[in-house]
Amino acid sequence: MSEVAKQLGYHRRTLTRRFPEISQQISAKYLKYKKNNRILNIQEYCRKVEETVIELHSQGIYPNELKVSQILSKSGNFRDKEVREAFKRARAKIGIR
Repeated sequence: MSEVAKQLGYHRRTLTRRFPEISQQISAKYLKYKKNNRILNIQEYCRKVEETVIELHSQGIYPNELKVSQILSKSGNFRDKEVREAFKRARAKIGIR
């Protein structure tokens, strides 16, 4: 809503008070966008994790979490359950438990 208010030249609170239903719709749409964007980012990062594990293994380097996270820019993504599962699947695919 802040961005919409800025584009229209009004304060956010003015718009939310005068147009509560539209404001709620805009906010709900934005939250849905953020959720979908997060899912897409996690899927992309999982793909990168898998590629990195396979690449390290092909170079003869043991693909542990530290090595993979050093190569990838956002090591904090390993906190996500989906990324950790992708890491485990990639290692299982090349025969490492």
